[in-house]
Amino acid sequence: LSLITDKNFLIQYESDEDNIIACISRGSCTNCFSSLPDQFVFDIKKGKKLYSCTDCGVYLYYDEEDEN
Repeated sequence: LSLITDKNFLIQYESDEDNIIACISRGSCTNCFSSLPDQFVFDIKKGKKLYSCTDCGVYLYYDEEDEN
């Protein structure tokens, strides 16, 4: 977590017992299974910023191993 600088994420991560993060798989959020726009998925894959699912609100990340 030392590389994450988004203070809102860190506060929520440290205080929340529920999952607040989910990976994307096949262009969808694995928490709520909502389909995500292609550009949004592309931005998440770049990994330069934290993005939240527009439907369920969890933070999304890309894991290349999950795509295979």
